[in-house]
Amino acid sequence: MVMAAKAAGLAAVDAPYGDFKNQAGLERSCEIGTSLGFDGKWAIHPAQLDTINRAFSPSDEDITRAQRILQAYEEAKKRGAGAAAVDGKMVDAASIRLAHVTYERAKRLGLLPDGAE
Repeated sequence: MVMAAKAAGLAAVDAPYGDFKNQAGLERSCEIGTSLGFDGKWAIHPAQLDTINRAFSPSDEDITRAQRILQAYEEAKKRGAGAAAVDGKMVDAASIRLAHVTYERAKRLGLLPDGAE
């Protein structure tokens, strides 16, 4: 399902976790969902929202890394270089695409620092 949604340019939303009083179970379900590539998760109770939002939102570290990757890529393009590296790791097309996804998600969620665009 995740691959089909991504191929169609759609968000993949994971099924709800039914035991709304089981916080540890919800956290584990969200962890599995994010590792499978889901973009979000349905909630069946308002008490689940903070956990789900936290699990499926990029962290400050994720956002910073995405910004660094995109900046390194842009600088490499300006220099006419065929490759870039961040923290000693090569930046390839897949990492650039994921950085764009992370950055755009952070932007939509209002998680970017003031003045960042």
